[in-house]
Amino acid sequence: MKKRVYVTAAAAILTALWCQTAFAGQWVEDPSRPANENGRTNWWYQRDDGTYPAGGWEWLDGNGDGTAESYRFDENGWMYASTTVDGYAVNENGAWVENGAVMTKQVSGQAADTKQAAGWHDDEYGRRYSDSKGNYVTGWKRIDGKRYYFFEDGYMASGLQSVDGGEYYFYSDGELAEKTVYSESDGVYYVIDKEEHYVIDVVDEEDWPEYRREADREYVEISDISDEEKNDVSGIRYPDQESALESGINHDLAMECFDLINEERIKRGIEPLEYRDEIQEAVDIRAEEIVEKFSHTRPDGSSCFTVFDEVGVDGRAMGENIAAGQRTPAAAVNSWMNSSGHKANILNEQFTEGAIGCYYDPDSSYGYHWVQLFNRS
Repeated sequence: MKKRVYVTAAAAILTALWCQTAFAGQWVEDPSRPANENGRTNWWYQRDDGTYPAGGWEWLDGNGDGTAESYRFDENGWMYASTTVDGYAVNENGAWVENGAVMTKQVSGQAADTKQAAGWHDDEYGRRYSDSKGNYVTGWKRIDGKRYYFFEDGYMASGLQSVDGGEYYFYSDGELAEKTVYSESDGVYYVIDKEEHYVIDVVDEEDWPEYRREADREYVEISDISDEEKNDVSGIRYPDQESALESGINHDLAMECFDLINEERIKRGIEPLEYRDEIQEAVDIRAEEIVEKFSHTRPDGSSCFTVFDEVGVDGRAMGENIAAGQRTPAAAVNSWMNSSGHKANILNEQFTEGAIGCYYDPDSSYGYHWVQLFNRS
């Protein structure tokens, strides 16, 4: 039961008696307020240090029996009773109930302090964070440089959530995702806006290669990707990759390679290459050709740059990089960046557009074949 006392001399006498068992606070009633108005009562809880819980739920062991009940307080610290708050019912005494039964929590010691130590607190319902005053935080909160969101009951958000009219994705530990997240359980990519960090698109796995080709990289991050646990999933290739790959053009690997190339340019202050569908058609042709003839000369004896005419691209300033045998996009880029001629093409500021082709032939000498074409638009 709660210890409800009036702010009178009688209350002072009771408090003096409680000091022997070091109770952490007391219930206080304000007779000048309505006893219950739209679920808000005239009761609040005063801790021994003068602070009080407000704007959320609080476990309180008001009678020091080692068992705490959960109470909901409004933003001014007034307790709710005989109503439903945040989807949870509270009885006439303000305690949270499920199917008529008061929900309880064992706390350490007969006189457990109801003021939470600053920091994270975990229970069977989730995680909460208390500030230096012992109050559970709500809303947006930056902790150790990372952003989190806490609901009105103080519990941390995770997964895809609607907040303040926008959708955001939070990792399993509650941190706001600031780059695109791949969710294996949902089978989708949550594409994150670079500046505001809200979810700008939700893309099914099977649509991801096409989305990457067409995405506006100025606004969305599609090359640096993590999973729900914040593990890097960009560039990962498993040992049995070949068994899952089909022979022929692989646009998924090609786009990953294209993104890595642009990362190399951006790191050096060079504008990223603009992806162009027509050049993609050209590199797909060339990637298949170098399986037959690994050369900048085409199988018919003509220059590699004649492929631009073939697909209707006006070649103004052109370049080509080729590679074979590298099993991952990262390995292909690393190979080119360690070759002065190929690196010069990648970092050439005259080139403004391009694409990369990847052709996989398990029966060929090299297996993987990579072609990058550059052009000035």
